[in-house]
Amino acid sequence: MCFFRNRLTLYARAEGGHSYSDFGNANAIVQMAEIIRRLYEKTPPASAKTTYNAGVIEGGSTINSIAGECSLLYEYRSEKRECMQEMDAYLNETLDFFKNKGYNIQTEVLGIRPCKGDVDEEKQAQLTGKAAELIEAITQEPASTEAASTDANASLALGIPSVTIGAIAGGGAHTRGEWIELNCLKNALSVALGVLKWYID
Repeated sequence: MCFFRNRLTLYARAEGGHSYSDFGNANAIVQMAEIIRRLYEKTPPASAKTTYNAGVIEGGSTINSIAGECSLLYEYRSEKRECMQEMDAYLNETLDFFKNKGYNIQTEVLGIRPCKGDVDEEKQAQLTGKAAELIEAITQEPASTEAASTDANASLALGIPSVTIGAIAGGGAHTRGEWIELNCLKNALSVALGVLKWYID
């Protein structure tokens, strides 16, 4: 399984100036905050799990300067193309809304990850099942086959049955408290060797 993912940088540029003598001039940080607030008013499409995230915001130069520039790293993803199209439309509507207010906003596409193309579903199911059996045999735990964004997206988009396999146990993904159980690395190595054995046999 896999899903579509779009990543962008949004830029807001404003007049800026000195925090005292130019008080009242447009502030790019404030403008970006308004953009983020509006982006987070979006109710995700219900036909498939769809998410979005404001990941990094940067801007300004000093505490006594009205920010002339601000940038935002933003992404959204879904398992369905139709949901992505709805998210595309909402982003464009949001940007147009603020541009019509006179905000100077630009965007830069950082990456568009494709999703599964015309894959033989029977072969894909066989491959996924084989991978799950290998993981379960080694870890003695049920294998997850839920949708994920992985390096398999590229081959799946070309119609090639593909899976990404792992056996890492841990928690707190993408937080400063992320952790793994060191003992699981032995299982992960066994899984990797098991995949090689498929081709040797």
